Amino acid sequence: MTEVVDLIGHFGPWQACFVVYVTYRGIITGLNNLAYVFLVTDNEHWCSRPSSSRSLTAGLLKNLTEVEWRERFIPYDSASHSHSQCSMYEVLHNATSGELVPDNTSLKSCESWTYDEHVFGHTATDEWNLVCEHTWKRSLIQSTYMAFLMLGILIIGNISDRFGRRIVALGCTVLLCVSSSAMTFSSSLNLFLTARVGVAVAISGLQVACFSLLAETIGPKFRIALNVCYGYGWITGVLLLPGIVWLAQDWRKLIIAQACFAVPLLVALPWLYESPRWLVSMGKKAEACDSIRKIARFNRRHVGDVEKEVETMMKAKQHAQQGNISVLGLFQTKYLRRNTTVLIMCSFLSYIVYYGYARTATTLGGNPYMNFAIAAALECLGYTVSLVTTKYLKRIPIMVSSYGFFSVTLLVTAFTPKEYLAVRTTIRMAGWFTYTLGYTTQFVFINEMFPTVARSGGFGLCTTVGRLGAAIEPWINVFLIAWGEQTVLILYSAMLFVITLAMILLPETFGSPLPDTLEEGELYSALKLSKKKRAQRKNGDAYNTVHTEECEEDN
Repeated sequence: MTEVVDLIGHFGPWQACFVVYVTYRGIITGLNNLAYVFLVTDNEHWCSRPSSSRSLTAGLLKNLTEVEWRERFIPYDSASHSHSQCSMYEVLHNATSGELVPDNTSLKSCESWTYDEHVFGHTATDEWNLVCEHTWKRSLIQSTYMAFLMLGILIIGNISDRFGRRIVALGCTVLLCVSSSAMTFSSSLNLFLTARVGVAVAISGLQVACFSLLAETIGPKFRIALNVCYGYGWITGVLLLPGIVWLAQDWRKLIIAQACFAVPLLVALPWLYESPRWLVSMGKKAEACDSIRKIARFNRRHVGDVEKEVETMMKAKQHAQQGNISVLGLFQTKYLRRNTTVLIMCSFLSYIVYYGYARTATTLGGNPYMNFAIAAALECLGYTVSLVTTKYLKRIPIMVSSYGFFSVTLLVTAFTPKEYLAVRTTIRMAGWFTYTLGYTTQFVFINEMFPTVARSGGFGLCTTVGRLGAAIEPWINVFLIAWGEQTVLILYSAMLFVITLAMILLPETFGSPLPDTLEEGELYSALKLSKKKRAQRKNGDAYNTVHTEECEEDN
């Protein structure tokens, strides 16, 4: 229904303000999604002096310096050239000499731990002792967050398609502010995880609702705004993250900063209008007219007889599916089913690679703040280039070349000796830049691929499965790191190669109008991918062939 943007304007002041809103939402997403890198750290740690010792022993222990305690009572492993982090010798009191001596024949687990000062300051690791037998809880913090990002997008994406973009955006904005504030007062890991679940759900809901609303209210030539909103918003948050951590030097202060960033979203809520395209698709004439008038007034446009225009648009869609459309509708016809399956798989693999590779940005060696910032700056450069490529170049070639090149760089890095640190780093950063280009284009491509009646659900489904990949990524790293870094890099390279091949199967969307109904989406893909359907289109019977294809197969 391109007539909608003809009425409200392809890109006016309202769309510009909404771009700012969605971009700011991206900043918050970047601050939260990658905060795990700084929240959970692998601190040097060892057993603290036992607190249950007798008064005499306790007094003698207190007189020991930390170095003396560690050298005498913490086992030393000559193979790894380090002290034990999870065990200590029993402490004995020599009555003859009056000194404390270790019982080298008896080891015991730590009651508590002492932590070496980390470059990131006070983190969740030493706040809740996420070490030794509790180390697995570090992965739980990120996997839980990503899991609820996944569930949030899946559930809220369907809610958005059923009840509208605006109601979802309003509810998720409030939830984000409440949950962010609750995290700052978390007194236990369980409370922290619960509050962070609320943040995850809110961020996922805002993402799917806002991207759909933006895609449905701007003209085809201005879809580059999707890149601006996702790319620059996200990367601004990622660039701010190391600076905030460096200034705060405390995980709780980082959370407070995140909560403060969420509050300004509330200010823009009165000017957040419902998508006219969605309202027309759902047959809501009065609401569609009202939304068109509000946006047109904001854009200083005269719309004339809105009721007549909307009625014309709705009559033109009289054969379209009305009412609630489930994402299951995307699997009912041949080409939509294939497109959806391919996009789901690509999202799953690309999220694993992104979060797995980004997580290691602070472990390259040197200054971790600078390493993280440089990686983010290259990502920003990739987004900048994508503004041009998205406007002038086709989507499929961009994604295929970007993912393919990154796959090669990972493979080269895997087989480059670690002694060549400069070479490995250069190759890594070049690949990261190209990956950003393909990753950003993929977000625009997904929004263009799905029809209006299932766009939020389709986008949400892809992002949901992607979040599933991000949720299991920490556990993949835990299991594979024992095989060495080379194994992890080869696996990521293979994943990217699979994405590269899969993208070739999809139809090009560059410069094409957005499909509104499932029939239009199926017909569009059929005409792009099938020579037979193109021939039928010329004879005027392609629409009926696509519409009845599944029924014929069932019979």
